[in-house]
Amino acid sequence: MARLTGSTWGILLEEGRLLYKTVVLPAITYASIAWHTPTLDRNLKELAKKLETFQNNALRIVSGGFRATPIHALETGTGIAPLNLVLDAQVALYRRKTAGTRIENLI
Repeated sequence: MARLTGSTWGILLEEGRLLYKTVVLPAITYASIAWHTPTLDRNLKELAKKLETFQNNALRIVSGGFRATPIHALETGTGIAPLNLVLDAQVALYRRKTAGTRIENLI
């Protein structure tokens, strides 16, 4: 992604968001129902923290933001939800889909 855009040149913000949402986000959240446990606070497990760092770097690239730009500002500016919310939503969706199927007993 870094080769596609810079702070003053490259693809537009909308194209960068589309690239992030269709390529990067599915890759970093793959099989999250197996390794992510939702929490009430923003503290993530070790693997999720590493992925959150990766997401933050990707948001800086997409938005053309600088290293000093706060993460919350990048998430708001790009319209991309924090990683912990995305992971929690995926786990909740899986649990809703499998409710009453007893698939949890098989795992």
